[in-house]
Amino acid sequence: MGDCNFTYKGGKRYPRNASTAVGNTTAIGRGMSIETFLKNFGQENADLIRAANAASLFDMGDSIYSELKRNIEEINKFDLTDDEKQKAIKEQQDLAKRALELQAKAVNPYVSGPARLTTAQKTGSATDRVAEKRAEITEHMQTLREKSEKNRREQENKRIFEAAKKAIENKQLQFTINGKTYTRKSLRGKTFTVS
Repeated sequence: MGDCNFTYKGGKRYPRNASTAVGNTTAIGRGMSIETFLKNFGQENADLIRAANAASLFDMGDSIYSELKRNIEEINKFDLTDDEKQKAIKEQQDLAKRALELQAKAVNPYVSGPARLTTAQKTGSATDRVAEKRAEITEHMQTLREKSEKNRREQENKRIFEAAKKAIENKQLQFTINGKTYTRKSLRGKTFTVS
């Protein structure tokens, strides 16, 4: 697959204004900006976001949407391949949509009154399912962060190794990379230390 080319250019908090627009399902594709992707998600799920807001005291629909926005922006900066980023963003989208669906069903009694509550709402299991789905979103992001950090370290170590090899070939006692200077004690030595 080609370059994702995700670029964030800023944007409005879309769900509040999504009621007048109906979007088509758009796959994450080449050349689509984060702003466009989020706008499409907001349009496609406007009713769901409003329902989740209406079922909660604290506009949980907007909260879930905002979390998705932050997560996508962060994923775009990760040290992952384009395909991995696309897959991660799609998974975050699916998790966010499921969280919205669950939140819309988890009506707060202070919003609706106790008479309208289902058994799941009365026992708290509906709210528990929302919390579990939000936890899945957090865990997925943590897994991605760890993978990105591992990739970053591997790439940095590779650059250092290549720079050290070049310094040995050019008979240099030191080289600098990423603002750090690596030095060896003699031209015969092959071990560099940060000075």
